[in-house]
Amino acid sequence: MKKRIFFVIFLVTLFGIISVTFFYIYPPIKVILEGEPNVFINLNDEYVEPGYKGMFISEDLTSSVVVSGNVDTSIIGQYKITYTLKKGKRIVKKERIINVTDNIKPEISLKGPRTVYLYKGKKYKEYGYSVSDNYDKDIKVDIENNIDINTLGKYEVKYKVFDSSNNEAEVIRNVEVVNHPLIEDVPVLMYHFFYNASLGQTGPDANYTEVRDFDAQIKYLVENNYYFPSWEEVNDYLDGIIALPKKSIVLTFDDGASSFYNIGYPVLAKYKVTGTVFAITSWGVPKQENFPYVSFQSHSHDMHRGGCQEGHGGLLQCINHDDAIKDLKLSMEKTYGATVFCYPFGDYNDRAVNLLKEANFSMAFTTEWGRIRPGMNKYKLPRVRVSGGISLNYFKDLAG
Repeated sequence: MKKRIFFVIFLVTLFGIISVTFFYIYPPIKVILEGEPNVFINLNDEYVEPGYKGMFISEDLTSSVVVSGNVDTSIIGQYKITYTLKKGKRIVKKERIINVTDNIKPEISLKGPRTVYLYKGKKYKEYGYSVSDNYDKDIKVDIENNIDINTLGKYEVKYKVFDSSNNEAEVIRNVEVVNHPLIEDVPVLMYHFFYNASLGQTGPDANYTEVRDFDAQIKYLVENNYYFPSWEEVNDYLDGIIALPKKSIVLTFDDGASSFYNIGYPVLAKYKVTGTVFAITSWGVPKQENFPYVSFQSHSHDMHRGGCQEGHGGLLQCINHDDAIKDLKLSMEKTYGATVFCYPFGDYNDRAVNLLKEANFSMAFTTEWGRIRPGMNKYKLPRVRVSGGISLNYFKDLAG
C-alpha cells in the first residue's frame, strides 16, 4: 500500500516538474477577449468591437493579433470573428460569435374603416390592409373572421402577421351587423378656390373661400368628431351594403387649382383630414406622396370647356365617342386610377353617363344641390356647395 502511494506521489511530482520545465522552455501565448464571447445586436445597429488582448507571459502582443471575419448588420444571421495570435511556431485562436437579430414588429395598417356597420344579411367585404416590415419584403397575413351576417351584434376581424424573426403584429377591424341606418343622408361638400386675406388677396366671387374661414370649418368638423369615409365606403353606402357613421361627411375640391394646393391643402394637413380633388388633369396633377390627405379623382383631362349647344355646354355631352373615352382614360391614369368623376360645369346627359360607365367610373357628381343617400343614381349625385363668405353657423347647418 505504501509503495503504491509513493508511486502516485512520484508521478504527480514528475508531471509537475515536466509542466514547469515546459512552461519555461515553451511559455504559452494567449488571446483574451474582452466583453462577451457571444454577442447579440439589433438589425442595422453598428457593431463595435468589444476589444481583446494578446499576451506572452507579461509581454503585451495585442498589436500582433490578427482579427478576421465580417459582420453585416443589415442581414440577420450569425457571424464569426476570429482572433489569431502567432509567436514563432505557436498559434492560438479565439472566436467571438455575433448574432444579428431583428426585434422590431411588422406594421399593419387597415384600409377603409376601422369599424364597419354591415347591414344584416349583406356579405362582408374586406377593405384590405397594407403590411410593411423593416426587413422582410413579403409577409403573409392571417385573417380571423367570426362574423355572422344574419345575427345582429358586434364582431371582430383580426389581422395577424409574423415576420421571419417571429415578431408579431395584430390589428382589429370591428364589424357591427345592424338593421337600420345610422345616418339618413350624407353631405358631399363642394369647394373651388382659396385666398388669404392677410396677404392682401381677395376672392372675386363666391367660388373663393378665405383660408381662415376654411380653417374654422375644418376645425369644427374635427372637434365634433365628423367621419370622412373613403370613396369605397361611399360606394357601398349607396349600394345599401353598409351604414355610415353619424356625422359622416365628404369634402371635394373642384378643378385642382394652385390655390387649393398652396392655401387650402395645408389646412387639411394641419387637421389630418382627407378630401378629394376633382382634377382637370390637363392643368397638371402633383405627386400623390406630396399630398397624402388627398384622393385625386377626375374632372376630365381636357373637357372642362364649352362646345355643346345643350345646357351649359359641357363638352362631355357631345364630344366624339372615341375622343371622350380617350380623354376619360387619360384622366384616370393621371389621377392614379380614379374611379369617381365630377362633370365639367356640372353638365351631363344620358350620353355622358353612358360614356362614364364605359370608361369604368363607379359614380359621378353634379353641381345640383342635395345630399346623397342609398338607392340614388350613382351617376347623378348631388353635392352641397360651400360658398365663400358664409358664417360658421351657416356652415354647421350645411354639415348637418
